[in-house]
Amino acid sequence: AAVYYRRKTYFFINDQIWRYDNQRQSMEPGYPKAIASIFPGIETRVDAVFQQDHVFLFFSGPRYYAFNLDAHRVIRVDRSQRWLN
Repeated sequence: AAVYYRRKTYFFINDQIWRYDNQRQSMEPGYPKAIASIFPGIETRVDAVFQQDHVFLFFSGPRYYAFNLDAHRVIRVDRSQRWLN
């Protein structure tokens, strides 16, 4: 899964995250890191992710997690199909 936000592209593979600096056109040093170290509360693999306003929506299996980028925390966890309604 991957998402673009503020000139960075985040790549999620298993429980790891890589961050690519689009302006410099290179991976940022120190990556990969555990997803939970950058996004506390996201303790699972990420099947899909996208950004809506200042929130990343992480989808994992039957659940989604709304992570507020300003508050730097999970603000909602629910069943994935509820988000689609």
